[in-house]
Amino acid sequence: SADVGLVRIYNRNDCCSDLLVNFQVEVLDSNENVVSFIYHAGTAGYVTDFTFERGTVGRFVKIDKYCGTNRNVLSLAEVEVYANGPSSSPSSVPSKNPMSDLTLEPSTSPTDVPSFSPSRGPNNLLSLFPSLVPSTVS
Repeated sequence: SADVGLVRIYNRNDCCSDLLVNFQVEVLDSNENVVSFIYHAGTAGYVTDFTFERGTVGRFVKIDKYCGTNRNVLSLAEVEVYANGPSSSPSSVPSKNPMSDLTLEPSTSPTDVPSFSPSRGPNNLLSLFPSLVPSTVS
């Protein structure tokens, strides 16, 4: 699990960009319970950022479309998930940094937070930590 800070969605830039409309970005825990969500009403732009409050810890990110019309196809180009870095506020209780056990790749993003390369997990959810997700569901 990670403290999810930002989910950046890239919409298609061709004929079908109007399909990314009326959707919700959800952060789920390891039991696939929704921890937090942000709803986007209307059509998304080419790049749409969803910023979650510090402390929104989850293992999966789910994008769900809510549309009362027959255009209920979810269509997008790319999704990036960024974790919050350590808090700048001092704590009176020593604690281990939960990010210290992760192997991260450098980000080319303009922000200073690490990026993840999620993969599909159980129930077709995107996992922030693919190596921790079983390849088959019993």
